[in-house]
Amino acid sequence: MQKKIPDCFQKYLRDSRAKDIKKTLSRTKTFDIILNLILQSKNGKLLFKDTSNPNIPNFYSPKKNNDIIKIFLFNTWRNCSFEDKVKAINLFVENFFKNSKTPAPKLTGIPYKKEILELNILGYFHKEKNELYINFDKINEFSGIKLLSILYHECSHCVDFYNIQNNLIPTLLKKYWNTSTINPQSSLTLDEEIKIIELPISGYIFNHQSQKEEFIDNNLRNDILKAKNYIVSFMPTNSITFSTIKTKKDLYSYISNTLYLMSPCERHARVQSKKYMTKINNNSRLAHDDSIQIEHEFKQDKSINNKIINDCKKFTDLLSRQSKESLQSLEIWDTFTRARFYDNQKRKIAGLPRKYLPLHNKAISNANSALNSMFSHIDDIDNPTA
Repeated sequence: MQKKIPDCFQKYLRDSRAKDIKKTLSRTKTFDIILNLILQSKNGKLLFKDTSNPNIPNFYSPKKNNDIIKIFLFNTWRNCSFEDKVKAINLFVENFFKNSKTPAPKLTGIPYKKEILELNILGYFHKEKNELYINFDKINEFSGIKLLSILYHECSHCVDFYNIQNNLIPTLLKKYWNTSTINPQSSLTLDEEIKIIELPISGYIFNHQSQKEEFIDNNLRNDILKAKNYIVSFMPTNSITFSTIKTKKDLYSYISNTLYLMSPCERHARVQSKKYMTKINNNSRLAHDDSIQIEHEFKQDKSINNKIINDCKKFTDLLSRQSKESLQSLEIWDTFTRARFYDNQKRKIAGLPRKYLPLHNKAISNANSALNSMFSHIDDIDNPTA
């Protein structure tokens, strides 16, 4: 049990009010109890220092959105205790969804799993559970601005996924498959997921509502890609660089990281977070440290976008050496997304029903063909005449 609880929470295991915590309880239940203790405790300042004059102990209770933002600014954040920061995170999430149709996610601690901890991430959103995971052991290592950016990013995911599940996917199924979701409020069935995965992203598609062939323009393509991204997600794999690729496994890991960065939902969340940071930068009274941190966030976003552009150019260049009909960047994303979906289904205990095996085989074959083609020419990537 001790190993599964962040170091910052250890003292709460000794709290007399934590008597309900037993070794038999799940990690999630334990987090629920500890977070509830923190949110109800009088530990910390409870009232947060105004940033106007850091030398005067002027405290106030944040009630408006702008007040909540001030908590995360440098002159306030540096004076916050750990408990203050947990309460600030909770305040932000509550305020974000206060007037939203999207159900607020449950705040909890990040899973102590090796593959997640190695990524050194501060937080992420779990759409199936509607939970917002925070690495509470790390919040004292990051600036308030950094955490604010991440919180807005992950809350944007929550809204995005809710709209995709409840509005976009039912619309796509009705229009292009002439079927209705069995229950929009619950998980999609395998048949519904496959219908979305098999939607094309270019050319024409038959619209059952208009009874006409419809050209897949950019807006429709983006909708289809977002729906597929809802069903299939990639995780970052930061350990591989292009220059260190030695095997096909390395290449696939590198490709997966780029596919994660260019995923429609991930890109949309980055755009929303950047808009939010821009608004804070323009409308808030910022300390020098806050301005530097926001500028760093902008540079990081630009760096990610440049990486996507450069990587996609590499991928299309590699594929063009094998065939004149090279896949474009979104087609590459779609090819590996289809393969990952069917591979994931086959790995499940129930397996993949036999009637879907031809779709599985085709998706895996296409992805393997693209991967093999890329790998066979990877040594020539820096040689344009090769």
